[in-house]
Amino acid sequence: MAIQSLGDLATSTLFRSQNASLKAEMETLVQELASGQVAIRDTALGGSYRAISGIESSLTRLDAFDLAATEAEGFASAVQTALGDIQETTQDLSIDLLSAGTSATPAQAQAVSIAAAQDFEAIVSRMNTNYAGRFVFGGVSTDTPPLSDASEMLEALEIAVSGETTAAGVASVVEASFATGGAFETTPYYQGSSQALAPMSVASDRSVSIETTAADEEIRDTLAGVALAVLIVSPALSLSSDEQKSLANLAGEKLLNTNEDLLLTRSEIGAIQETIEDAQSESQSERSALDLALAELLTADPYDRATQLQQVESQIEMLYALTVRTANLSLSNYL
Repeated sequence: MAIQSLGDLATSTLFRSQNASLKAEMETLVQELASGQVAIRDTALGGSYRAISGIESSLTRLDAFDLAATEAEGFASAVQTALGDIQETTQDLSIDLLSAGTSATPAQAQAVSIAAAQDFEAIVSRMNTNYAGRFVFGGVSTDTPPLSDASEMLEALEIAVSGETTAAGVASVVEASFATGGAFETTPYYQGSSQALAPMSVASDRSVSIETTAADEEIRDTLAGVALAVLIVSPALSLSSDEQKSLANLAGEKLLNTNEDLLLTRSEIGAIQETIEDAQSESQSERSALDLALAELLTADPYDRATQLQQVESQIEMLYALTVRTANLSLSNYL
């Protein structure tokens, strides 16, 4: 059994402490050589964090704007997609209606009316689109579907036009229902808010406002036009074949007009999307510049680190040699 004096124990403890310190320093140098960045910021900054604090503050600000821009982008995309689907649907329906208004047989009138009912339901569904749990066409009321059930609206309209015998009479009742102060607002078919969403900041110097709602005039007119098509062969009416054709023409022409309005609204949403994309692009450029500046502040000189690593390795080898020699000397004292 080896017996150590107090001096031997102190020397052994000192060697172990120095060995641990040198190994830790070597690991740090290896890490810095591999990453190209200093492991301890004080090493590069000399205790002054003003420059790096400014950069990190700017990056945090960009993170907030990027998050807002991503949300605005998704919101605008949901609106654009819904409006695009509605425009495509009504464009096809208007063509069928104008064709039926020229020479529709009872079977053709029935077919276009059934198709219109399906389109009405699809349009209501698109108006009730939600993005990330928020309904996009209800103004500030993002937690409620902006439009009531499609079948309920059509049933109410059938009751309202009951007994009408002319296409003009039916059109008058339906248009009044969707006009300001009509059943669309008072029943209400529209359950959203009249207050538009607040502008969304997508950069420090710009924001976007997506104010389209299911209560906008072009949406009301679209719903009214499709509803007219649904009512062409409604049993609640007593329309002659000629009046059915007239109603088909009225519905088709109305949808052609609203199609232009929808196109204008879509172009406005497109401009908003472009603004968001520009903001995101500028943010990315600014982020790249800040990342580069931060990297330069924290860069570890590879030549300097390699030189230091060689020195540390030499110190470890020397310490090992001293440890071995000291152990041998201690052993010889007791032989």
